[in-house]
Amino acid sequence: MGSNTNSTLEETFLSIYKNGSQTKTAMTSTTNNPTRYCNMVITNVMDLSVGDYLEMYGKIVKTSGTTEVRTVESVFGGYKIIE
Repeated sequence: MGSNTNSTLEETFLSIYKNGSQTKTAMTSTTNNPTRYCNMVITNVMDLSVGDYLEMYGKIVKTSGTTEVRTVESVFGGYKIIE
């Protein structure tokens, strides 16, 4: 996630939601040294049942420029553990 303008990105947030409720959030602050892009990683282990759904939300705080999310470089994955 980032900005199309150099040195304007100050904070990024990435959150996982399960069935509409926030379960985990990652935050990066570059306020003292603004940048253009920030790679975000978030991991979480959770129990899921039939009918559960997951959503990902991102937020960017920047001083100028246009927000960019590089979907080509975005990956979302999960594993089913069978006991």
